[in-house]
Order: sequence, then structure tokens, then C-alpha cells
Amino acid sequence: MQKKITILSLLLALLSFPLYAQEDPGIQAAEEELPDASIDVDLAFVSNYVFRGDDLFITRAQQKNESYGSHSGEMAFQPSITFNTPLEGLSFNIWGSFAMFGRDDVDTDQIVQTAPGSSTDVISGLAIGEPQANAIVQAAGGTADGITTTALSTNKETGGLPGYYAEPNGLKRLDELDFTIAYSADTKVGSIGFGFVAYTFPYISNGQTLTGGTEEIFVSYALPFLPELGLSVNADIDSSVMYYNLSYGSGVEITDGVSLDYGAGVGYGNGYLGKRVQGIQDVTGSIGISAYGFSVAYNIAYRPNLEFFDEDTSGNRNNPSWINGSSTAGDGLVADPSQTNGFVRTTINNGIGTAISNASGVNYTYTPRQKLPRTLWWISAGYSFSI
Repeated sequence: MQKKITILSLLLALLSFPLYAQEDPGIQAAEEELPDASIDVDLAFVSNYVFRGDDLFITRAQQKNESYGSHSGEMAFQPSITFNTPLEGLSFNIWGSFAMFGRDDVDTDQIVQTAPGSSTDVISGLAIGEPQANAIVQAAGGTADGITTTALSTNKETGGLPGYYAEPNGLKRLDELDFTIAYSADTKVGSIGFGFVAYTFPYISNGQTLTGGTEEIFVSYALPFLPELGLSVNADIDSSVMYYNLSYGSGVEITDGVSLDYGAGVGYGNGYLGKRVQGIQDVTGSIGISAYGFSVAYNIAYRPNLEFFDEDTSGNRNNPSWINGSSTAGDGLVADPSQTNGFVRTTINNGIGTAISNASGVNYTYTPRQKLPRTLWWISAGYSFSI
């Protein structure tokens, strides 16, 4: 009897097995419909930080008292980490940029001041016959009666005692952290994407965290039969600034795991850094080699309209500011650091300006200027992997 029960149990088990076997594929298929989350990591190094045609490390040339050139920047570490969520197409990215050299502020004007960036030369401002001690106290904001606790300060960031203060040109001030949330999907009409990016620039000074930045929304589109060609539109949330970019990127496999990568793009700007200017902002190109996660590339940016990047703000672009030695944002001319920084150069330029003013009767300020370079280049290298 026991044997019959055992055989019956085995038969029931065998009959029931196909029922469970038929359910398993359905369960597995349902689980596979929701992909696993993943993380993409990119550890990149660049020889200069160029963003939409703008040389963001241009102050490095000022630190070194050099003219602005096609590669006036400094090396930066730019890591990126992307979290691909279980919802296909939805991702979250954190991107950073950190200068590796030239991070500290540098004294470029070499004059005695009462605060960083001050244009007041304390030494040349001393009155003839006035006791030097009282003059220094007065220059620092005190009175001739003596040094008071509010007159002088040893804080090098805010100023106080006259001294050789460094100008605010350290590249640490441009440390950047960007946060992006994006969604993309492949449809019958092409690949469509949209998202939000917050640009932040944290900088710590005097124990206080100074923050600045902006936010953008963006949309992107690529044709279904030509996914390598894409169009993206970025719009600043707080202003009317727009940036349109048409780019193409592809590659040729040289051997297993090794490829030749190339790309090109055209950027059209409608306002930049608060300027009322629009047109082709930058034309970029890139070519490089990638192998087993490692990559190296040569990049170039051509800037047909220098008005986007000229920091002069005097009047409109057609203002004849050359009459008094000034410059506008429309001429692409800026002060040449190699000819304007330092006490000796400043003294010589002031002397020339005074001589021209006396001879012409016009208040003239002499500032040696240079044309901004139309072309920028930089090298990028990095390693990428996924987990």
C-alpha cells in the first residue's frame, strides 16, 4: 500500500510539473520587460575648458601675463556619472569640472591696494608732506587719529591693510557641478528627448559657500534613418537666451574593440551671458581613437562672431569708442594681458594716455588691445565604463 501511494505521488508530481513550467516563461518575460538599472562612468581630462565656443579658462592667460591665444586655458578633470533608471530612457547625470592648475588667485596688477581687485594705488595716492602712517590709515578707511578696529582688517579676502592683494582670477572659482535629468525614446518618427539641467558653481571663501549658476530646459531630436545627426535646443529658464546645436557623430571600427571616432557641430546662439547678440556662435569638430574604454581626441572650435565672447560693455557695437581709447563688444578687441598687467606696464600706459590727452584735449585712456582668437583647440582623454 505504501508503494502504491508513493507511485501515485510521483505521477501527480510529474503531471503537475508542466503546469509550473508553462508559468515560468511568462513570469520571466514580465521581469525582462523592465530593464535593470545601470551606471555609466566617464573619467575625462581636457587641456582646456571650452563651452559653446567660450574659453572658460581664459583667466589663466591673465594669471601668466600672456596674450590670449587659441589654447590659453589649463587642464581640468571632468568626471561624469549617469544613473540609468529601470524606466527605459529615464536617466540622471552628475557632471563636474575642476581645474588642475592655476586654482589660486594671483596678483597681476602688482600695486599696493586696500582690497583685492581695488584700482586704488595706495603708494601713488600718498599726499606730499603728509605722514605716511596717517596716509595708510586713511587709505584703509580710518582716521588720522590712529588705527581703529574698524579701519584695518587682516582678512585678505575683504581687504583692509594696504598690501599686494591677489586679483579674483583663480580657476577654483570656476569649479562646476551640473545636474541633469533626461528622458529619451525611440519612436517611429525618430529619437526624441527632453530634460532639465542645473549649472552650479560652488566656491568656498571665508567659510561661506558662494553659489551661482543657471538652469536650462532642452529638447532633442534625431531622424529614424540617420540617428547620428541630431538637433538640440537649450533654453535658459531665467532669460531669453537660446542655443541651437546641430551635430553629427559617428565612428569606424578599426578592429575588435578599437574605433576611429569623429564628429562635427554648428551652434546658433540667441544671446549669451546676457548679451543681445544672435548668430552662429561656434563651429566645432573632433577626431579621436577609442579602445577598450579608453579614448583620446583632438577638438577644435571656430568662432565666426567674436561679439559673443567679447567682454567689453561700453555702449553699443557701433559706438566710436576708439576716440577715448575704449572698446566695444562689437570689435572683438580686448585688453592684452601681456601689455596691461603689472605696475611697470600700467605706469607706461598711463603716461601714454596722459600725453595723448594733453596733446588732443580729449580725455584719452591708453589700453593696448588684441583681437580675440577665432579658433580654439584642446585635447581630451578619458576612460569610460559601466556597472
